[in-house]
Amino acid sequence: MKFKALFVSILALLFGATAYAGNDSAAGLWQTYDNDTGKPASLVTVTVKDKQLSGVITKVMSNPDATCTACTGDLQNKPLVGLPVLSGFTQDGSAWKDGKILAPKKGKAYNATITLSDDNTKMMIKVKVGFLSKTQTWQRADSK
Repeated sequence: MKFKALFVSILALLFGATAYAGNDSAAGLWQTYDNDTGKPASLVTVTVKDKQLSGVITKVMSNPDATCTACTGDLQNKPLVGLPVLSGFTQDGSAWKDGKILAPKKGKAYNATITLSDDNTKMMIKVKVGFLSKTQTWQRADSK
């Protein structure tokens, strides 16, 4: 009987550790914030496919029908919902590097690096412009 209880306990620990280890991915739903006001701006669905991280706007808080008027080329005047805002990131250790983040208000894409908080509830996106950098923090929206 004690052996059975010990066996069940070990299995529970192993499955629990496996579930936790699988939750360290950047994939999921993330809340973004307006750089000027600090208020929630949008929800972005982040996916990892073929070792590449990408993200698409799935909801806009203030104006759901807004378009990317500042964008150029194929993205000009496209709805913000469905707009790819993260692209080309590849994992390098605990960071995602060599990707781009699109700033729809400016219509520009910037080089960026992504890291996650230790508890996997915050995504820090360090945007690089020349020698300057700024970090945006997104909050996981699909956490329990």
